Amino acid sequence: MHPLIITTKPDLSKLPAGWEPESVPALLDQSDLIVQNNVWANVVDGVLSQKECDDLIRLMQSAPALVAVNYQGNPKSEEENVGSTRANIWSPELAEMIWQKISSSIDVIKANDMTLTDWWQGDTYRRKWKPVAVSPLLRFMCYEKRGKHLPHYDAGFIYSDDNLRGLMSLIVYLTSHDQGGNKQGGETRMIDDKQTSSIWNRNHSDWTREAVDSEVQFACKPKAGRALLFLHRRCHDVAEYLGTDPRIIIRTDIIFEAIK
Repeated sequence: MHPLIITTKPDLSKLPAGWEPESVPALLDQSDLIVQNNVWANVVDGVLSQKECDDLIRLMQSAPALVAVNYQGNPKSEEENVGSTRANIWSPELAEMIWQKISSSIDVIKANDMTLTDWWQGDTYRRKWKPVAVSPLLRFMCYEKRGKHLPHYDAGFIYSDDNLRGLMSLIVYLTSHDQGGNKQGGETRMIDDKQTSSIWNRNHSDWTREAVDSEVQFACKPKAGRALLFLHRRCHDVAEYLGTDPRIIIRTDIIFEAIK
């Protein structure tokens, strides 16, 4: 992992439920990845085994604290409903193990004016980016019944070396739902926001309403061990979860380095 990625450590005391665990589970199981790519997102099955998912769930459950957020992912006020609860975990070791499992499924980004990520920001203008790491800042998120997240956009992180930045979102599902025809919701959905201008002229404000069915272009069902990857500025949401067992995921970033 690039030294700058490891040393650019946030102040965990200023992050909601920030935590640096003393140890993390080993992710050693090997399986063949099944990759499905489309214009909206990439789905990769077989990233984690069931045991690895269970171990990571126990890691989340051992966190000193979890914080509740509303349907827009902001700190929950007393009168608002809970969208999810979460903890921010810093672990270069865990990030590196996930990277070793997922790296072969991620391609170089050849950016243009319509590429939906923050490739153009900063002082250095680059159009080609190679994937190099999973971010060590990993957000564990738990959705209980009726939990959801309204349409929104993720944002990249630009390091002090402008040739290094986060450009893609990575979700790793630790629990399975919608099995056997039992529709439990909780899909991560790609939303058509109808914006057709170049990336730097788009509105990336969080939505204050739910998406309607006609705006949903792709939906990824939660499945333990499955990963979902998409460009940061792709509009997306989490459909209302109707199951009884918690829906648990890891959300982090894929970091890229400019190809000179």
